Amino acid sequence: MVSSPTSAGPPGARGLLRIVTAALVAVVAVLYLAVFLVQLPHLHETDNPAPLYAFLAVVYLAGAVLVALRDTRPVLLLGLLVQALLLGGFTWLLVLLIREGDQGFLTDMLGLVIAVTAGQVVLVGLFSYLLAGAPRRRVQF
Repeated sequence: MVSSPTSAGPPGARGLLRIVTAALVAVVAVLYLAVFLVQLPHLHETDNPAPLYAFLAVVYLAGAVLVALRDTRPVLLLGLLVQALLLGGFTWLLVLLIREGDQGFLTDMLGLVIAVTAGQVVLVGLFSYLLAGAPRRRVQF
């Protein structure tokens, strides 16, 4: 059986690696949902980012489905870019919170912060590795 680059059930090590990547993306979605639930009691505070975490959980869940179903460069590149943007954004937020002496926001849920960040760092590696071996398509005119 020949598998196309966009098939849902690719054979071999690459297919297994994609499934592992999709599973980790789903785990990060669940972690973002947990952060949302931790922040939910404080939703009345004007600077509470809880809705952002709910949005990120949905984005990651959709990403997990995409990665599982599609082995294409655009999907993998999008996954890598999302990780890079969020890690950069988190670094920026961390610097601001430390500068203002308000890192209590993060230390209250330190385990979740570490788990999400570690998951995103691993996903950068997985997406990069998958991208390096992704099938390339030539555009013909």
